[in-house]
Amino acid sequence: MPFEIKPASEFNPEAPEIGFYDLSEEVYRPAPGENWSTMKNIGRTPKKYKYRKDNPSKRTPAMAFGNLFHTVVLEPHLLDKRYTPFPETYPAKGKKVADPDIDKKWTMNAKFCKEWVEDIQEKGLEPFKQSDINYAKAMARELLDLEDAQEILEGADGYEVSCFWTNEKYQIPCKCKLDILKNGQIGDLKKITSSGGGAEWESFSRAVRSYGYHGQAAFYRDGVNAVYEHFKWPLPEIPMWRWLVVEDEAPYDTAIYSIFDHTQAESYQWFEAGRELYLFYLGQIHLYRDK
Repeated sequence: MPFEIKPASEFNPEAPEIGFYDLSEEVYRPAPGENWSTMKNIGRTPKKYKYRKDNPSKRTPAMAFGNLFHTVVLEPHLLDKRYTPFPETYPAKGKKVADPDIDKKWTMNAKFCKEWVEDIQEKGLEPFKQSDINYAKAMARELLDLEDAQEILEGADGYEVSCFWTNEKYQIPCKCKLDILKNGQIGDLKKITSSGGGAEWESFSRAVRSYGYHGQAAFYRDGVNAVYEHFKWPLPEIPMWRWLVVEDEAPYDTAIYSIFDHTQAESYQWFEAGRELYLFYLGQIHLYRDK
């Protein structure tokens, strides 16, 4: 069977089958399966884990901007199909009845502006400030100036690919969304704060440990491996994970860091520690479910 990313029409949202799918966020998020952002809450307390399972986080402005940034970097051809800028002004009545309409600065307190947003959203578009769109494009330009980034992004099998599998050890259904999937290798886009130390490795490696990015990398890597092995597709000789890092303030410093899933690689320690972390989370979930 040749490699494939299945369309949404072949996805069963009630009982997902193992594989890669092209799904919207609205279809992916409620689908069954442990995902990284929710399962790591078991590392805090079972009560917090259950609460997050029953009450998924609402989409915040930061999450919305993250989706915009991902589109600008990963799928720029879809930018105009997903987003549109707010107008700078809107037509408003003059002060007197006989006065002609005047242009006023855009504000969401105005009825016209609220109705415009509703109409835009009904058309499947999400409005953003032009300054936010320009900001996302500025970061993307700096990242795409890297030849290594171009090599990773160009000709990928898919972007924002939904992946479903079952963890063999605990028989728990799992899922993840891959920023970049190319020939069995995984790329992950990370926007980081300049104030927190930025893109240099010493600082970023602290963020990896602090936020558990190594657990995410190992979880996703094993998910992709499971799908490939299920369909008997040949995996890369040395599977890897690549972070494409860009800072959130000018001059938008960038970096690419690769870790290799091979026992002889110096970076293998990240996969070892990452697997220990995510398997601990799944083990705790397994125990919690049996109670």
